[in-house]
Amino acid sequence: MFNLFEMDGPFYRSMQKIADLMIVNFLFILSAVPIITLGAALSALYGVLLNYDTNREDNIFLSYIRALKQNWKQSTVMNLLILLLSGILITNIALYPSYQGGFKLLVISSLVIASVILFLFFILIYPYLAKFHDSMKNASKNVLKIIIDNIFQTLSIALITIAPIGIMLVSAELLLFGLYLFLFIGFSLVGYINSRLLNKIFNKYVRQPY
Repeated sequence: MFNLFEMDGPFYRSMQKIADLMIVNFLFILSAVPIITLGAALSALYGVLLNYDTNREDNIFLSYIRALKQNWKQSTVMNLLILLLSGILITNIALYPSYQGGFKLLVISSLVIASVILFLFFILIYPYLAKFHDSMKNASKNVLKIIIDNIFQTLSIALITIAPIGIMLVSAELLLFGLYLFLFIGFSLVGYINSRLLNKIFNKYVRQPY
């Protein structure tokens, strides 16, 4: 007779997945605490989650540490570049109210478009580095191409990423609940949902064996 609680049953598999996501979430927070290591932490997060459904027998802790070491240098340098560009954009947006030149609409439109592109790039670049072995130059060009070719899927991933923040800002209770959730499983849960969409995108660019 079918047993819901047997070792290979749906309940056990669900509990194992929750436990794995909690471990990944803890490791991500631990490795992302210094903002300078956020890129490496995101690459490691996706290095585990992009392959989670096909490699569930792997040790989740060792998989994360291996992914962290593998993409540490590239992801950290990329993170510094994104922080620099973000700083420039934020500074220009902050100074915009005092701008007295012409074409004000064109200037603010350019800043908004640049901010959206940088955010979409930020969302995709670390999963890309986790999935593909590529130089930073090629990775940057390919990610921009992927965004253009898969704009609706990319926007869906962006929405999934920022939606929890919007919900948390609705009330103090939701903010407290959201902080509690992200402390234990939120980052890895969002990453896991995004990974399922990212795999569909990335699989279009994986060379198939002849």
